[in-house]
Amino acid sequence: MPRNSVFLEALGPDAARLRPEVYEYVAGPAATPQSTGAHGVGEGVFEIAGARFGRLMTLLRPFVGRDLLMTRIDRNVPFTIVNTPAVGADGRMRLEALRTFHFSDGPQQFRDVLEAGDSPGTLINYLGASRRLCLVLTCVASPQGNLVISSRSTHVRVGGTRMRLPRLLGVSAHVEDGYDSKRHRRTIDVVIKNPIVGVVMQYRGWFQYRYVDGRP
Repeated sequence: MPRNSVFLEALGPDAARLRPEVYEYVAGPAATPQSTGAHGVGEGVFEIAGARFGRLMTLLRPFVGRDLLMTRIDRNVPFTIVNTPAVGADGRMRLEALRTFHFSDGPQQFRDVLEAGDSPGTLINYLGASRRLCLVLTCVASPQGNLVISSRSTHVRVGGTRMRLPRLLGVSAHVEDGYDSKRHRRTIDVVIKNPIVGVVMQYRGWFQYRYVDGRP
C-alpha cells in the first residue's frame, strides 16, 4: 500500500537505509481506498524524562505557551504518544504529535507539528500548542538504520514572520528513533540543550506502537 509522510518526504532516497522496523514507524499508516484516515498510538516507559530546571520552565511558560515545557524530572515515567498525519492549508504533509508524560504528581503534555523543510533532508518543527517557537531540523539514516534528527537553528514566530534567535538564546535538539530487536520494542532518545544552562529537557525510553483507523 502507498505510504507518505513528512519523514519520507524529507529523507528522500536515504529512507531506504532505515532498518525495516524504523521505516515502518516513520512511514506512517498505509493509505487504502477504505481508509478514513489513521493515526498512530504508542505506549511505553521513559527511563528518564523531564527538565532539571522546573522553576525556570514554569517562568517561561507564558512566553512559549502550553504543552511544551516540562516542570519536573523523574525516572520510569509511563507515557503515551499520538501521531496524527494531516495536510496543511498549503497542501503540505504534516505530522501532529501529542505526548503525555504520566508523572507521579500528574500528567504533563508536549505537542508539536512537523513539516518537510524547503531543502532536502530538512524538517520544520513547530513546538507547543501556540507553535510560537520552531526548529529547523536535519534528518538522516544512521549506519545502524536508526532515524537521527538534529537541529540547525531556533526561531520565534512574530505575526507571520519567522525570526531566527541568537545561538545563546536558542536550543539544540538531538533525537534518535531506533528499535530494540532483543525486546521487540521501539526506542526513543531525545536531548534538548541550551548553550548557557545545558540540558533543558530530555526523555529516553521504549514504547510499543500501533496504527488505529480514524482520527483521534
